[in-house]
Amino acid sequence: MSHEFERIVMKNLLFLFLPFFLYAQSVEYPDTVFLKTGLEYPCMVSRLNKHRVEFRYGDNQITEIGLAGIHKLIISEFGVVYRDNEGFTVEPDTVQQYIRQRSGSDKKVVPSPVRKVQPRLLHKPLMKSPGQHRWSFGIFYIPFFSGKQFRLHNTPYDPSYIDIIPVSTNITMMEGQFSYRAFSRLRITLDIGYTLSNTSDKVERHRRFDPPGNNEDTGTFTKSDLKIFDFNIGLKFYLRKLLSHRISPYFFGGFGKKITSATDTFAILFQEEPPDVSIDDNRSEFLDKLNSPFHANVGFGVEYPFNHSLTLFSAIRLVYSKISATYDYRAVGDTFDESRRREFKTSDVVTHFGLGIQFYF
Repeated sequence: MSHEFERIVMKNLLFLFLPFFLYAQSVEYPDTVFLKTGLEYPCMVSRLNKHRVEFRYGDNQITEIGLAGIHKLIISEFGVVYRDNEGFTVEPDTVQQYIRQRSGSDKKVVPSPVRKVQPRLLHKPLMKSPGQHRWSFGIFYIPFFSGKQFRLHNTPYDPSYIDIIPVSTNITMMEGQFSYRAFSRLRITLDIGYTLSNTSDKVERHRRFDPPGNNEDTGTFTKSDLKIFDFNIGLKFYLRKLLSHRISPYFFGGFGKKITSATDTFAILFQEEPPDVSIDDNRSEFLDKLNSPFHANVGFGVEYPFNHSLTLFSAIRLVYSKISATYDYRAVGDTFDESRRREFKTSDVVTHFGLGIQFYF
């Protein structure tokens, strides 16, 4: 038992801290090249003169480009050293001297062959960025979900009393995620999920006596169908632009609602003659509202692009939900009129953490 508990705890801690592990392993380039096409490349400038810049970027690739295609150049030690509308703000010889000194102390990177990029090809990006795409679709997998659904339970002794039973407290779940780029680092998101559940519960009790005059047969039958559509609208803000082969952390938040279509029936079995009583209740509507909470969420995640269209992400989010439902029951007979009401309210905060993939187009 203790080993199983330790395994579950370690699995959950791994998913909880995975975003931080990924972010801690990212490698920063000290310089940045901004092209006139609007693209931005973290890099390490290895050579500079009055006409061209050579730099290393991405997966240790080296390229050379003319200043005619550069909007702005940032060198770590100096800040902005070149703007297309101002020219050099620092003498190129001074910058080149610093680059040579820095290159002499950088022993970690093995240079790759230089790939020339002609100025006439500047409209073609050196490496595409997932952040350039307007739309994306992904799947978010949550291996452990501490939420719940609700069921209703009756007894044959008092059909007017309903017991509320929470179920599905430890399940995995998946969500589809759509997003639209509103600005370079801000996306509008839509998360959707669907759950279909059918439950049938039949209980019988038979008692036999000798002599058989007092034999007894009792039982109940309950059938419940749940169709739950969950949606969440939110915003995702990247702390830095989403570029290929670079970890990008982000914050997100949103709100939404579960929309439930519920059908719930209850019957008492083995009644020789149905009682002369008219019963009216709203059990299906009550079950519907129990499983249709409003919810809001905030969270943090990191995203790593494998290429210009496919990314892996990990996220942690806190979800607040609130439920309010009222059950009304009325039974009318020849000599009586009975009514009951039950008001149920609950709210909770649960944690989701998991992994997903995102496809940009």
